[in-house]
Amino acid sequence: MYIEEAKDVVMMFTVINYILDLFRTDLDIVSVFANELSSVQALASQPTIQTAREVGFLGCHGGSNSVADLFNLYNNLNGPLKYADVWPTIDGEVGLLPKLFGAENLFAAKSAWIQEEHLLSSNSRFMLLKKSKLNEDAIISFLKQWLDGGFTRLEMMMIWFETEHWINSEQVLNSFEWTQWDPEKRSSKFEFKPLRRLEFLKRQLKSYSELGLVQFENEKTEKGAEIRNLKKKWHEHVMTLNALNKKLQQRVLQREAAMTKANSVVHLTTNVRDERNREIEELQKEIAKKRLQL
Repeated sequence: MYIEEAKDVVMMFTVINYILDLFRTDLDIVSVFANELSSVQALASQPTIQTAREVGFLGCHGGSNSVADLFNLYNNLNGPLKYADVWPTIDGEVGLLPKLFGAENLFAAKSAWIQEEHLLSSNSRFMLLKKSKLNEDAIISFLKQWLDGGFTRLEMMMIWFETEHWINSEQVLNSFEWTQWDPEKRSSKFEFKPLRRLEFLKRQLKSYSELGLVQFENEKTEKGAEIRNLKKKWHEHVMTLNALNKKLQQRVLQREAAMTKANSVVHLTTNVRDERNREIEELQKEIAKKRLQL
């Protein structure tokens, strides 16, 4: 689900929760355009968001987001994250974010805000950091901790540096005992195949292709009955909403009629009051004339 412009987050999730309940499913993947939201905190407090397994924090056209938005979104999550994507520039000093840096897959498109303490506290399986500003000391500290047995979950980490922030690789290498790469001892070809949703779908399709024809027909019949049941429930909900809408329209008409009647009563009362005021003024004038005559 992509969440873009939302002036009323609570109202938006009323609709989302209704749809999820209608189809009896959960919200696994959320991509948030934080710049367009009225309140990231209101979004993060929604139980539907707190149980998501993949949360993307997106920016708009090179914009930046505040530290508070980042904290509000990721610190309110309950379950472990499988994927966490942070795309925009983050303004301000960022504290530790265990939920974010504990995601199985972490990607930061503009990771200049990531400091040494974030790197050393990470517990991700795959980390990809672009446009980094980490210095040589941070890389050395990380490698030393890794060589000492830390980061047991880590399988791959890639860090990109822009030209103006390029690190001194010789300084990093000279901090360790190392030997030149020997392709005879270890193959120089390294193929990385992370488990993505595409691979999962391929396995699902393969499992269906290996099913027997009878089993496939039985499953198709069950799914068809389930879909028909969902359509029936959807139709019932639509009819209920239409009835409620009709009742609401009737109440609006009744209210407008009552307001019109009330306005007419007020207008009539005002006319009577004005007439009485004129009578009083005429009596006062007559009294004044009598006084002059006397």
